Amino acid sequence: VLLYEVSTGARPFEGDDHGQIFAAARSGRYRPPGERVPALPSDLQDLIIRCMAPDRNGRPDSCAELLSVLRSIAASEGPQDRPLWTPPPLERGQPSAPPADQHPDTLASLVSHGDGPAHGNMAEQVPAAQTLANWGRNDPTPRVEQLPPWPAGFGTRREDAEPPQPAPPPNVPPETPPVAARRGAPGGDARQEPTPRVWRRGGGWRAGLLLLPLLAATLSWTGNADARLTWWILDAYRAPVVADDVGLIAISVDDPIALRPDYPGMLRALRDAGVRAVVFDVALTRPSPHDAAIAEAIDELDDAGVPVVFPIRFSGSDAEPPASPEIREAATLGLVESSRGSGAGLVYQLESRRFLPDSATVWHLALHGAAAAQGLGPDEIAVEGDDLQVGEHRVPAPGRLLWLTPTTAPRYVPHDAPDRFPELEGRVAFVGAHGRNRDEFLTPAGIRYGVEIIAMMTQAILSEAIPRRLGTGADVLAASLAGLMSLVAGGQRKWLGWMVALGLMSVAVAACISGILVALVPLVSAALIGAWAGQGGRPR
Repeated sequence: VLLYEVSTGARPFEGDDHGQIFAAARSGRYRPPGERVPALPSDLQDLIIRCMAPDRNGRPDSCAELLSVLRSIAASEGPQDRPLWTPPPLERGQPSAPPADQHPDTLASLVSHGDGPAHGNMAEQVPAAQTLANWGRNDPTPRVEQLPPWPAGFGTRREDAEPPQPAPPPNVPPETPPVAARRGAPGGDARQEPTPRVWRRGGGWRAGLLLLPLLAATLSWTGNADARLTWWILDAYRAPVVADDVGLIAISVDDPIALRPDYPGMLRALRDAGVRAVVFDVALTRPSPHDAAIAEAIDELDDAGVPVVFPIRFSGSDAEPPASPEIREAATLGLVESSRGSGAGLVYQLESRRFLPDSATVWHLALHGAAAAQGLGPDEIAVEGDDLQVGEHRVPAPGRLLWLTPTTAPRYVPHDAPDRFPELEGRVAFVGAHGRNRDEFLTPAGIRYGVEIIAMMTQAILSEAIPRRLGTGADVLAASLAGLMSLVAGGQRKWLGWMVALGLMSVAVAACISGILVALVPLVSAALIGAWAGQGGRPR
């Protein structure tokens, strides 16, 4: 615009108010410079039109390129013997225009009107303007090295600027005007510009969406989704835990209770096969005439150093142990309930312990299996902060919950194939329903039988592969930082916001792979919302 004005003596965009002027600038509506000054070199006309292209890709890349073109034009035109017309001194507020009695057929000399702050790199703009100002004089060489200091009022409001001085005669060095006092500097104008709006319209409500992942992290609404995402990451980037310390005795009949007469022989056959322990996922909450024989077999295995564990069922806060007092006396009792997500019934955590009415602790069957695999009893299971100590193994269990982790399927043997029981030698044998539409649960790995889940958790404890789940406070903090950092970065540079969001998600995934879990869904959604919200609120 400045180049247009000093070349034609008029401003390109016209309008009754700022809105009309802005609309004209956006659409590129202006009178071509060649119509105002027919003698204007065609190369200079093309350069001005390029500079004022509404599409920034059509403009010169820098003032250095502009200076180079101007010098080329000046060299091709050659020296002139006179400056054909020069705008007269302007009254305050008067727009620039060629005198009425002079035909604007040549370039105008450079006149600074103090219309507003300069834009871009002044070290490049001034030589470009100086070259144009010298075009048409006897000396066409730009006097870049002898630039005067800034004239008073340059870069200030029109009403604050000093009246412009007449242009000096050709080839006469102008007097050095005083340096303008900068705003806020000693002796300068201390008035401050109004604070511009930092965020464009739309940035506020977009940023407000960050409250949604924070609320989800606070209330743990994304437990099922977090479990699936965490499982997918662990399964994709970590080798699954190999279930080589556990095995299954698969009961495939419709009613496992009907096999109660076979339990004594099954227990003795497992003892003879050399298993480390036997853990039943079959509750004996109803009495049976075979309970005394089962209790006798349990005592025999216990004497041989093979503990037998039976479950206690819980109905709300009411505990349902085996109905037979002989079995309750002979066997070790453990918890079998699992913690499920509220929506889809997804099992992704197991409750590590509960308490009986007499305050006695009931450990989960998986913990009993892990202790028995080490030749230890339930008294070797202890709570230490948010961790559980099972013999020599320490596993995280915040909130009394054990997190599932990808594990290979345990080896299983049919209950009616005692000749194959030796395949489980040295392992903890878990006995439960397997192969029928009974006791099935949805896990992040798909449908699994309850006895499989217990055995896999035992293996994860023995391998110390259970991820460390951070608490709600860490979830909220992680989501807050992800959203805030992406929002600020996106407000500065669009690509930077997405890069920050991607980096934060990568850090979260890396932490998950290493076994440290946060609420991934709130963190990822906060990072994406923050990066997107920054696009609606980039600083002007």
